Amino acid sequence: MKAFLLPQLIRLGGSFLLLLCSCDFDDDSHGEEEFPQFWKGNDSAFDRGFSFRKSEGNDSVLYLENSDEPFNGLIERNSSGVLTRQSFSEGKLTGKSSKRSVDGSWVEANYLKGKPHGDMIFYSADGTVRSVITFDNGRLVPNAGGGDLSQP
Repeated sequence: MKAFLLPQLIRLGGSFLLLLCSCDFDDDSHGEEEFPQFWKGNDSAFDRGFSFRKSEGNDSVLYLENSDEPFNGLIERNSSGVLTRQSFSEGKLTGKSSKRSVDGSWVEANYLKGKPHGDMIFYSADGTVRSVITFDNGRLVPNAGGGDLSQP
């Protein structure tokens, strides 16, 4: 499964990273009290209340609508049974993030200043690890996460 999944993800490129930007932060060790702001809602409410703007470095930065300050805090979304929980620092995804699908499968990723950094782990609904991809400051590290990127 790894040999098939990884090349498909690489071909998706930016679309795949956009999917991860809507990932769910699924680590119970971080409570709401650790975040300066907490927002909870669905995707349409999120789209009405927030916007991504490009920084000088062309990074996407999250802002509350009608605010000039990048968002710092925790966001939880539940839309159509897909659970999303994200933490942001200076408007960029930061820390462990994951997204749980309706079928119970999920993906976990780590972010550093808005870029994937560390292992991205794909799980089946039963908790079995399907594959692992490793990033270093937004760059894919070939063969580091146990996946073979050389096979189509």
